[in-house]
Amino acid sequence: MGKRTKSLYKGIFSVSGQVLIYYRRAYSPTHARRLFLNAMSESLGVGTYKLRGMFGGRTDNYRVEKIEERKEAFNART
Repeated sequence: MGKRTKSLYKGIFSVSGQVLIYYRRAYSPTHARRLFLNAMSESLGVGTYKLRGMFGGRTDNYRVEKIEERKEAFNART
């Protein structure tokens, strides 16, 4: 079986009139959402249980996007 690679994801969340943006490497959009909620929990001091309820998909208050990385930009960093 081949090695799984992580992709770069961007999470945009609307919380109490603020827009919070996070970037994480994850295996899937679901995995990225979990990582975003963990990071948000730490920065806001709110439990992940409450955040999962706020961003459970009932309202349009968040978005998770896969970021396509350009190879030339990656090669320039190495």
